[in-house]
Amino acid sequence: MTTLRSATEVVAKWQDAGSTPEAALALAQTQAAGLGELLGDAQGWDRLVSIAQRTVDPWFVTDWPDTFDPLVLVLPLCKTVDWACATCPIGQQQDDRACAHPEVPVGRLGAAISAGKHHQAQTEFSVLRLMLRHAATAP
Repeated sequence: MTTLRSATEVVAKWQDAGSTPEAALALAQTQAAGLGELLGDAQGWDRLVSIAQRTVDPWFVTDWPDTFDPLVLVLPLCKTVDWACATCPIGQQQDDRACAHPEVPVGRLGAAISAGKHHQAQTEFSVLRLMLRHAATAP
């Protein structure tokens, strides 16, 4: 079973792996797998929605599982590009917009989870997974 890791833990793992873009992408994919397990399980989904709904600031990367911030999925990539979204392989696929933007997959994913919209969350998650796969195969 893959688990969604806290911001502190995922950044430490990225640093231990050499702080490379490749390590960041691999960790983002691992984070996504952890979220995918929660989305695919009724109890995991209920827990995720409960946590997301009690989060005061959903765009402040704090530690899972006390709060849920969808940026924890791509945080290693954010660290790699030093928050310069236009240089991130995900940001580039979003017309250089940040993942916190409300009209990109991560932003819509967070909103869907907070609203308890399971189907929409799964759709946005699928888009994000495709973007991560594309980033992994891009030259």
